[in-house]
This record gives sequence, structure tokens and C-alpha cells, in this order.
Amino acid sequence: MGTAELHYLLGKYCAEWERKAGLKDVSVLAAAYRAGVPCYTSSPGDSTIGMNVAGVELRGNKLRLNPSIDVNETTAYVLAAKRSGGKSGVVLWAAGVRRISCCRPSRRFRKCCASRNTGRIISCR
Repeated sequence: MGTAELHYLLGKYCAEWERKAGLKDVSVLAAAYRAGVPCYTSSPGDSTIGMNVAGVELRGNKLRLNPSIDVNETTAYVLAAKRSGGKSGVVLWAAGVRRISCCRPSRRFRKCCASRNTGRIISCR
């Protein structure tokens, strides 16, 4: 499972919690779930969620996060944008997130397709 799928499932549960609690627009993940916007974690091992997943894995849980899925999915977004004549971009929602993780799909795209990416990164802290 990639982190987009993990965040989609967490967003689904957050949206249901908002609904049951009579709240609206409390969770970024719930909003992303409702809008169909994928959310990625730059490095699952560096996140609280990643550390919790590793902890429950020791107790027999079968959940596995695969960062290769994230790299391939985000590279596919860059490729689709380039093929359609569009542009790609990223919004960072956290302090300390390394820009390199956002640039990885563009670098991979350039290596695979011999192209230059001119996407933008907007950092919100």
C-alpha cells in the first residue's frame, strides 16, 4: 500500500467522524478524501504514522507501506501533465518536509523520459 491509499482510508474515517460529530472541515485528510485529492508522506519511516505501522507490524499486523508505489504514482502524474500540455505542482503542509521528496517524481520522469519539469512547489508552514 502506498501512502496515498493509507491517507485516503484515514480520510474516509475522518470524514465519517466529522459527520457523526456534526462537524465540518475539521480534518485536512477528510477534505482531501471528499475532493479525491491524493496525500503523500515524504518518508513513511520519518512520520508518526510510519513508526506506528512499524510498531504494530512487530505484533503481527500485515499492513505494509511501500514507498515505490508513491514514487511511481507521482511520476505518473508528472507524465500525464506533460503529455496533456499541462503543468504539475505540489503543496507542502508541514514544517520540516524535505523538498527533495517532492522533486523525486520530476527527477524520475526526467531520467525515464529525457524531459525537463517546470513544476512549482508551494510550501505552507
